[in-house]
Amino acid sequence: MSSLKTAGNFTLLCIASLTIMVGTLLAPGLVTIADGLGIQSNSVLLITLPSLGAVVFAPLAGSLIDKYGAYPLLIIGLFLYGLVGACAYLLHGPTLVFINRFALGGITAIVMASCTVLISTWYSGEARLNMIAKQGMAIELGGVIFLFLGGVLASIYWGFPLALYLIAWVFLAMLLMFVPRKQQLNAHNTEQTQQIKKSHSNALTLKGVYIVSTLAMTIFFTSTVLLPITLHALNFDESEIGQLLAFISLIAVFTAGFMPKATKRLSEKNVLGIAFFPLVYHTFALYNQVH
Repeated sequence: MSSLKTAGNFTLLCIASLTIMVGTLLAPGLVTIADGLGIQSNSVLLITLPSLGAVVFAPLAGSLIDKYGAYPLLIIGLFLYGLVGACAYLLHGPTLVFINRFALGGITAIVMASCTVLISTWYSGEARLNMIAKQGMAIELGGVIFLFLGGVLASIYWGFPLALYLIAWVFLAMLLMFVPRKQQLNAHNTEQTQQIKKSHSNALTLKGVYIVSTLAMTIFFTSTVLLPITLHALNFDESEIGQLLAFISLIAVFTAGFMPKATKRLSEKNVLGIAFFPLVYHTFALYNQVH
């Protein structure tokens, strides 16, 4: 199977970064942005509702991709991502804003699923696994960039971070220019997929993946939501909050970079255990210090 050129590869990774941008972009300036949008309480929903929308609309996104194809759905998704994300600036009050954020999450599900399908279409075997690892790095790197920019822009004016959603239109233009519309799969892919399944026969079950993913996402959103509010109460400005959150995401970029080697050497289960144990230990240590 022929793979994408460098520009096409880069385009898919850029699109992948929109996954984390949908919620975390507003995190550094969460308090001031919520005030600007007329959200007096439950401001954390500005970050969490897009994720809920992605969960709710994910099955529909999969069905639409099966029916119409990943490429046209990605085009529509990128256009709506920029439009719906940016137009939140024109809305005021919890009802309209929360509906907007929920809908943006559903659009993100389409973008995320379509992008992943295109990666699976263009790559196979070890190349596909490596590309998926790069996709994870791109998502975290997007967190670094968008958190930093979101903090800087929010410190200037609360509405400026919302304009960053329009970058999806730039990625849409890149998609049309650098990623061909059609790519045929060959029979060799099925063979390679079976080999990958055999090599991962000792991996987590689907139920185990759901449980671990839920725990990991709970930890992620707890820190993403509570840190900006806590730091704002400690008189940190939006730019400083964005820099701190961006640094955390930068650590995640390096972690995602060596994750394929770590899982290959230690197995997925052992890597998860190593990741969760120090986190729990650190949490109890902080609790003892506070109390």
